[in-house]
Amino acid sequence: MEIKAGTEFTNRELELDDSIPESKSVRTSLYPIGGGRSYDTMSSQIFISEAVDGAEPAGTPYGTEPGVLKIEADPDAGFHSPYFLYTPAFPSVEESLNNSQERPLVVTAYPWGEFEERVEGARRPDRGITGRITDAMNCPVLSVPLTLTRGDLGLEPQELTLAPELEIDDPRRERVDLQLIAMIEDAKSRLNTGTYTITDGIHYDGGSSAGYFIDKIAPLHPEYINAYSSGANGLAFLPFEELTDDIPVHGDPDRTTVPWPIGSGNLADYRR
Repeated sequence: MEIKAGTEFTNRELELDDSIPESKSVRTSLYPIGGGRSYDTMSSQIFISEAVDGAEPAGTPYGTEPGVLKIEADPDAGFHSPYFLYTPAFPSVEESLNNSQERPLVVTAYPWGEFEERVEGARRPDRGITGRITDAMNCPVLSVPLTLTRGDLGLEPQELTLAPELEIDDPRRERVDLQLIAMIEDAKSRLNTGTYTITDGIHYDGGSSAGYFIDKIAPLHPEYINAYSSGANGLAFLPFEELTDDIPVHGDPDRTTVPWPIGSGNLADYRR
């Protein structure tokens, strides 16, 4: 609708092209008639106390109920630890600016402590910075109690054990990169039965050891990673197979190949 400059009114009734079948958030923006940037945008909650005749229900945003859901370990599905899935609560399905009904899955890890401590730390993905981000974006969170385990690659104190000659007694520590992928696929299958669908690439959020975790896994499975935000992890992956004059070194290296997890020189040995 067009409103002339200087117009004032209150309690004005508007006729909508499409009825509102259920309670939802409605945005109103004011633009110049000739186009350009918005002068202002306001949002209001519309509450519907009863069904509107002839209106089709919009459906649930995701296939999971709002709140935190614990998914127990499922070795047949590829993961030996439980994970937690947080679905934000919002009253309706709103399309994004490009009319997309897709949302990213935010993934975070709690890698500190023994198994019980990790499970306890991972059980509240709705809190902290990650929770605030996902509430603002209306997207779900997958929180995992996975940790890196010590191996033979020489980067103590934590390692992602992939070497086939090493025996792992605890299946919860074996190829945790593949277990994470299995958890992501399982979470998507639960979420994708609603109105929204989950994008192929996740957004990972985590710092310190949780950032170290994704720094090691992302090069092995780049097709699953859209973006990740991390810090205080002390290490960054270099997308190089061999040393060049552009890469600073300390001393006289006895090899020129830059192996994973520092570089990409031997990624083919670990990918599945």
